Amino acid sequence: MSHEKKKRPHSLNGTTVKLKVGCGNLHLTLNYNDEYKLIEVMSQLGKSGSCFRSQTDALSRVISIALDHGASLNEIISVLEDIHCPTPSIDHGIKILSCPDAFAKAFKNFEEYIKDHKSKKDKGTSKGGTDNGNSGK
Repeated sequence: MSHEKKKRPHSLNGTTVKLKVGCGNLHLTLNYNDEYKLIEVMSQLGKSGSCFRSQTDALSRVISIALDHGASLNEIISVLEDIHCPTPSIDHGIKILSCPDAFAKAFKNFEEYIKDHKSKKDKGTSKGGTDNGNSGK
């Protein structure tokens, strides 16, 4: 069964979060459309060409494809959460078991971020645009 890729909008809203994982700092950028639906995930961990970087890049791309094909965020969270690696970490009091587990935790926080963002927009206090802080936590 063939799936035609949806055209990516020229401009997206998004948030970038930094999570401490066993291998360093994982930066996740979560981009969403005007309907507040997550449509694109990008990540950075470690140096270009490193194994860690290639694995998180691949995971981001596969998640973005899954979202484009209609996978729900809850389905993705349930697949990724609680995967363990040999070097878990603690980030702001939350135990992160692996990079995939960090993605799942970021997606759960993203849902809260969107609820808060919608609420502020409804009240007229949101400035829109890109949030490059840690507001996804």
